[in-house]
Amino acid sequence: MHRLLRLTRRRRSNSSPASLRLRLRVKQPQDARSGLTLFELVVALFVLTTAMVAIVQLLAVAASQRRTIEQRRVALRETANQAERISLLPWNEMQTAELATWDLSEESRKTLPQATTAMEIHEESEPVKSRRIRLMIRSPNTVGQSIDLADLTVWKFAPGGEP
Repeated sequence: MHRLLRLTRRRRSNSSPASLRLRLRVKQPQDARSGLTLFELVVALFVLTTAMVAIVQLLAVAASQRRTIEQRRVALRETANQAERISLLPWNEMQTAELATWDLSEESRKTLPQATTAMEIHEESEPVKSRRIRLMIRSPNTVGQSIDLADLTVWKFAPGGEP
């Protein structure tokens, strides 16, 4: 680019007649083009497309995590309710066959349609007579693997056997 500097005299009514002003003129070559080239547009579109794909994937992962968190919350609430029911049962009325049947509530079944419940009961005699009851809720994830949504252990002690 060629720059042309020129000092000019300019008369103003409110300024002195001998005031000088510096003017800068820039000449652009005749063959310079303004705007974007096709290559620049392709690169810009590629960058925008890549950013959009990354954002969509991020939103999909966030939705999946939100769904899993909600399932875990419901499963934990259901497991805690079952643990409270077990803790309220008297020792004599608590038989392993009665406890082995455990179904999810209707509200939990809506959120966890494919969930399965499991209960393991172990008789403990040392140091005190007790029952260790493990409550579990499992559900398949999106790829079919079984994941533990909630796992809680409850101890039920025989009368006079509490530590």
